Amino acid sequence: MNRTFICLAVGLLFSLAGKSQLVKHDNIKFDFRAEKLSKYKETIKIYGTLFNLNKDTVYLLTTSCNGIEYCLQYDSTKFLSQAFLLCNASWPIVAKIPPNDKLEFTAHFKVLDKSNEIKIGFSLYEVEGSFDPNDPKLSLHSVYELNRKHKNIIWADVHRFE
Repeated sequence: MNRTFICLAVGLLFSLAGKSQLVKHDNIKFDFRAEKLSKYKETIKIYGTLFNLNKDTVYLLTTSCNGIEYCLQYDSTKFLSQAFLLCNASWPIVAKIPPNDKLEFTAHFKVLDKSNEIKIGFSLYEVEGSFDPNDPKLSLHSVYELNRKHKNIIWADVHRFE
């Protein structure tokens, strides 16, 4: 499935949340480490972690098939996302990170140039715990508009890989 389509779908679903469902915690951190895979020399593996440093649970909107990976922001002229899991269908889900806990995930990128460092951000689509992504009353247009107004990207420092 196309990365752009997935991000748009997640963004649109987020916007469906409506202003009363919008939440933003300031104490969420994103970090990762990157390593070059020896078997596929032009591929790097990212080990990402979202840290919830708040006293309450953080809920984020994503999708069932590679959703977390598709929330990553990066320089697409230097890297190409390579999802190794192919899905025939994907649906919206709400993931959660308990207080003072973390959410770990992996992602793979093909290196398109001679880069040996990468900067990655995480597009966090945060919602209330009661948010139902399958609510039939939500409109696609409202999701898109809210996402445009409340985009929240958490950037990590640049990391090198060899």
